[in-house]
Amino acid sequence: MELDLVRFNLRAHIDQVVRTLAVEAHEKGLELLCEWKTGVPGHIIGDQVRLRQVIVNLLGNAIKFTGREVALEVGVEESTRTKSSSISSFEIRASGSPPTSRS
Repeated sequence: MELDLVRFNLRAHIDQVVRTLAVEAHEKGLELLCEWKTGVPGHIIGDQVRLRQVIVNLLGNAIKFTGREVALEVGVEESTRTKSSSISSFEIRASGSPPTSRS
């Protein structure tokens, strides 16, 4: 697999993904949160298409299988001393049981 590494605005990219999925979450009566930890760089070099695919799949599954709240936390896992590079981390949390269907 070849990655298409480009420089892009991480916050704008992730916020757009979350806004897209917020409609589905709202229809289910869920709260969809996006939390940004201190130190997350504004721009990163990475494969924004594949990052979007992963985040959409994970958040989509969380929305589908939870009953109350879904949160995406964006942070920095590890960085160099010079702060010239960093590794972003993405954590998906879902709380509550899935809604029960009634017939």
